[in-house]
Amino acid sequence: MTIPPTPRHDQLAVAAFVCALLIPPLGVALGIVARGEADGAGRPASGLATAAITVGVVGSVLIAISILFAVGAVALLVFGYLGLVSDFG
Repeated sequence: MTIPPTPRHDQLAVAAFVCALLIPPLGVALGIVARGEADGAGRPASGLATAAITVGVVGSVLIAISILFAVGAVALLVFGYLGLVSDFG
């Protein structure tokens, strides 16, 4: 009887990485859970889980910056159009 080979990455780490590319905050959460499960089982944490956390955090920061710029641009257009923002000169 042969023992099946262990997968190089656990399935939760793979799911975390895919989610980090599509929905970054969910990828961060799943990556943290995957690392916690690996630590709890006494095996080394998957590099893919760490990559999911990293990609998810960077993606989340980029999304937050994009939202701030969009809100700022809309506010500038609205308040500038209404004449509430004076010229700087």
